[in-house]
Amino acid sequence: MSERAVSRREVLKGSVALAISAGSMRIIGADFEHVPLACASLGTDARDTAADLLDTWIVVHQDGAVTVYFGKTDLAQGVDTAIAQVVAEELDVSVDAVSVVMGDTALTPNQGGLSASTACSAAAKPLRNAAAEARRLLIEAAAAHFGIASEGLSALDGVVFVTESKDRRVSYGQLIGGKGFAAKLEWNRREGNFLDVVGRAKPKDPASYRVVGQPVPRKDLPGKIFASTEFCHHVSIPGMLHGRMVRPPVANAIPQSVDEGSLDKGRSEQVGRVGNLLGVVAPTEWGAIKAAQRLRVTWSKTEAPFPSMSELHEHIRQAAPVTGNAANAFFGKTVPYDPLPTERIIEDSARVLNAEYELPFQSHARMAPSVAVADVSAECALIYSDTQKPHAMRAGLAKLLGLPVQQVRVVWRPGAGSYGRSDADEAAFEA
Repeated sequence: MSERAVSRREVLKGSVALAISAGSMRIIGADFEHVPLACASLGTDARDTAADLLDTWIVVHQDGAVTVYFGKTDLAQGVDTAIAQVVAEELDVSVDAVSVVMGDTALTPNQGGLSASTACSAAAKPLRNAAAEARRLLIEAAAAHFGIASEGLSALDGVVFVTESKDRRVSYGQLIGGKGFAAKLEWNRREGNFLDVVGRAKPKDPASYRVVGQPVPRKDLPGKIFASTEFCHHVSIPGMLHGRMVRPPVANAIPQSVDEGSLDKGRSEQVGRVGNLLGVVAPTEWGAIKAAQRLRVTWSKTEAPFPSMSELHEHIRQAAPVTGNAANAFFGKTVPYDPLPTERIIEDSARVLNAEYELPFQSHARMAPSVAVADVSAECALIYSDTQKPHAMRAGLAKLLGLPVQQVRVVWRPGAGSYGRSDADEAAFEA
């Protein structure tokens, strides 16, 4: 296969397959223009992300558009659309007027990760409360503008008007556009999945909902259909090298010797090794793939630590349970497994049916190889990743690099699926 520029449309038509790992390929012809954030400008567009500030969550612009800052990410479920609906409902604006910024540690609060379907069940709550409080403050500002009590005002589609005289109206943008609310919220002092904030305003009664629960066009689909969405695989930084990890043939094997002479130095292929972590870098993605295939490595002899597929189910039967409920582990509780309640219910049943089923092992894997782009210096680090947990990844990368967490920024970009794999993905650490 010769190296050439490949358009995204060619890829979508199936004319060529690309494998990407711990690096990125620049896709030519996509309908977007990416301006990379250099590590040196790490904090130039950073904002205050303190959870108890209303401006952390919602910004109303002069043209009436609303930007929402959401700490979680989206794995193609349409989370941004759902969050936009929640905010639009409480704020009395159109869903089309709401845009959602997700998963950038310099821009969004720490709402944990996209795990256990908490994006809406838990993480929408603070935004609902913040939007309700923003609406209250806008109504109060309009009351001062008109010189009447706030009870005499109504709001619809980003406009506050006198209920009995609808021609007396003022837009959200005119009231506060670009200035910010400068208001505080009560915070439960928890970061992560169960962070919550409340204001003085009470959210709407669900019986009065006009937006939440209604079908609306998904915000993410047009960009994906018309090739204008910037996926993590599109990110390109000037001077970037492409990497490919070199894995052992058997888990637990480590490299005994590496023949760097097996690489093509004329193509600027290089070996990267930190301890037993082994990879290659090259100026192009295809060059990195070929270099990983060419690199001759002598691996240590080791016994496979995992059973064969034919022995897997018996291995699982012999494994001791460590918790009785996966939800307990997720909520940070350690509860020893107690089978007695279940056994008693079975014993008291009028009829007991016994059956055993064996299913093939299913990997909790991605739809595509892992990917990340890293710009790292001695002072700071900028990482693009399709991670489920940008803030947790930032903490881990800061520890790995020995940098203050404030000097590490993780920017989420969409990837090709997840299924839990990007919950704690290693590609960013390897990059």
